[in-house]
Amino acid sequence: MNNNRVFKTQFIPTHLTNIPLNPHYLSGFIEGDGFLIVELTGLIKYRINISIEEHKNSLFLLESLKSILNIESSLVLSKNTEVLKLAKSGDKYFKTFLIPIFIKYPLHGYKLIQLYKILLILNLKDYSNITEIKVFGKIIALKILL
Repeated sequence: MNNNRVFKTQFIPTHLTNIPLNPHYLSGFIEGDGFLIVELTGLIKYRINISIEEHKNSLFLLESLKSILNIESSLVLSKNTEVLKLAKSGDKYFKTFLIPIFIKYPLHGYKLIQLYKILLILNLKDYSNITEIKVFGKIIALKILL
């Protein structure tokens, strides 16, 4: 075993384990460095994701964002880079947690368009009496139009 190994607990100051963030800062940070993505994952399947990628020096900031955004998964260090990734997906997460935040603390610009696209897709799925294939076709049309 390597005796020179450094563990996270050895270099994190105890007073800096969580950075308090303003919700307006969160919206601005997502606007600048976040990704809101509708990903087509199969023949008639899709996934809605939010992800944030930052340099590993921003560990404290990402840990704070992780707690604010209610993300249980661990931060992932990308291979051959020094980038940490924080990600979450799921319709229920967007409907019950993320969209209410962005209604109260709105996004602007292109991220607002992406959020609008996600809202349209979630509404299509919830209130549609049509087949899943037709819903998927409309999702593809929305991805092309917006």
